[in-house]
Amino acid sequence: MVDSAREAFDEAIPARRVRAHSPGPDTAVKEGQTVRLFLSLGPQTIRMPDLTGQSARTAAVALVRQGNPEPALAGVRLRVLPASSDRA
Repeated sequence: MVDSAREAFDEAIPARRVRAHSPGPDTAVKEGQTVRLFLSLGPQTIRMPDLTGQSARTAAVALVRQGNPEPALAGVRLRVLPASSDRA
């Protein structure tokens, strides 16, 4: 039985995969006994606000207000992928 009340975010386990179960590993169970599965919600994500036109500091404050730790955004560089003819 999947126990949706105990679903939780997990950085290491992808969404909809078992992150824990009860009874635990190596436990003998009787036929017909309930086994509970606790699923991962995957890594926690945020909805990215529109930061266009804001200073780096204002953008960082906006992200912190969403519940993120103080970001170190100034050194982040995104890799630009070359255009590909096989993109849909």
